[in-house]
Amino acid sequence: MKEETFISIRKSLKKMRLSGMAEELTRQFESKDIDLMSADERICRMITCEETLRSEKKFHRFLKQSGLRYPTAVLDEKLFSTERCDEPTLLNRLATSSDWIENGKNILITGMTGTGKTTAACALAVGAMHKFYTVRYKRCSYLLNELAQAEKENRLIEVLEKLQKIDILILDDFGSMDLDMIRCRSLFELIESREDRKTTIFISQFPTSSWYDMFPDNTFADACMDRILNGSFRINLKGDSFRRQIRL
Repeated sequence: MKEETFISIRKSLKKMRLSGMAEELTRQFESKDIDLMSADERICRMITCEETLRSEKKFHRFLKQSGLRYPTAVLDEKLFSTERCDEPTLLNRLATSSDWIENGKNILITGMTGTGKTTAACALAVGAMHKFYTVRYKRCSYLLNELAQAEKENRLIEVLEKLQKIDILILDDFGSMDLDMIRCRSLFELIESREDRKTTIFISQFPTSSWYDMFPDNTFADACMDRILNGSFRINLKGDSFRRQIRL
């Protein structure tokens, strides 16, 4: 390929926002072994490079929008030990399958402070975003305050409609929030809008048996807990503090 032809094609590719193909074209032009590749192979490499670059950009866009507390979290092998996790087989299944997302199943991750609950949830979310599922991470108390404010401003339906479209909603520190009747109602509306449609991951340092006690009203307690617990996957983490092992 003549240099002027190469420059012209690369300029056109960049103009069409095909930067992945432009980069691969440059590598091919600069390669001494370019004549050893067939035209089909060269075209396939350019298309593959473009596809890979677009996938990476999409993942990083999803990751930025997710607001994950630990965006580089991975499932450390220690999380799969029986000393750390009551259900390591289940955790592995969730990490390797997307069925729970497709079926809108909730995940409840409990354990004492520092046992790796948020790390595990974020790692599952990162894996899901590589498959292009949308994720949002929220501290539960902050989200309930946002919903309460939205209700006062008559924007609750609008906010809930946005949240119910998110494939995976992570609610961290569930149970460490004050629930008045307004927040109870907002929480119920949120859970109801996502039930059997989208996945919610609840992270709590309190066992699920005590979650009823956080509600000031038995009716809301029954309504919310029935929807949270029904068909959910439960993971309990234990052991010494995991936080010291996090490397971001």
